Amino acid sequence: MGAFVGNVCYSTSAQALDAYYSSKAPAYTAGEVSYLAYPYKDGATWKIQRVSVAADGTETMLAAITAPDPGFPSCDPAESFLDGMAIGWMIAAAMIMAYAIRHLWESR
Repeated sequence: MGAFVGNVCYSTSAQALDAYYSSKAPAYTAGEVSYLAYPYKDGATWKIQRVSVAADGTETMLAAITAPDPGFPSCDPAESFLDGMAIGWMIAAAMIMAYAIRHLWESR
């Protein structure tokens, strides 16, 4: 089974996790000392880096923690293909029927 993120069903939960964290914007908290948190991939593991930024622009790394797995809903990656195939066959059947009706009408 796959994993569902946004409007896309990914084949594996690792692909879904990649899509989820790669679309996340950094979190920024402004102040006298500002804080920045952003996800990044270290090998096969997603981590969240937290950094403090002083008024003079000096950055200090606070922590790099393993990003949590949000637990995505399961889905079947073949389902959308099968839905598309069913719609395609319905369109083909409608076209064949229209051709047959037109052909019968003209042969009268």
